Amino acid sequence: MDRFKEFTSSITKINRAIFQIKSNEMRQYDLNSTSVACIYYLSNDNNLTSKDLVNLCCEDKASISRSLKKLEENKYITFLGESDKKKYNTVIRLTNKGEKIASNIIERINAIFDECGKVISDENRVIFYDSLIKIAEKLEDYRLHEEK
Repeated sequence: MDRFKEFTSSITKINRAIFQIKSNEMRQYDLNSTSVACIYYLSNDNNLTSKDLVNLCCEDKASISRSLKKLEENKYITFLGESDKKKYNTVIRLTNKGEKIASNIIERINAIFDECGKVISDENRVIFYDSLIKIAEKLEDYRLHEEK
């Protein structure tokens, strides 16, 4: 087995499929794929800032800023104690409208993961996620070490 080929092609296929599913799902709300993660995290924690979302979503600052701008324009989020200049460290909350789509999005996420999860047992799923997390951490450590 060619480990590099199997690993990288599988990760690429997963990433491409997830991106396309998120894009398709968000089209009905006039939002982009990055908005899924923003909405997901905001629905679970009502004290997040843009800075927090950059870290949680593993996206760059510009991508999160564009998503938040669109979410705000569509009245899905509000910035608390907003000053016109510095939104990056301002707490963001879902509006009632945002909470409604968050509920729909989380329902879709759960349905998709339930369907895809049928292909492996609960025991194998635990092993899979544990392994995936360890590989991701090791690759990140390697990347950071190489940058020095």
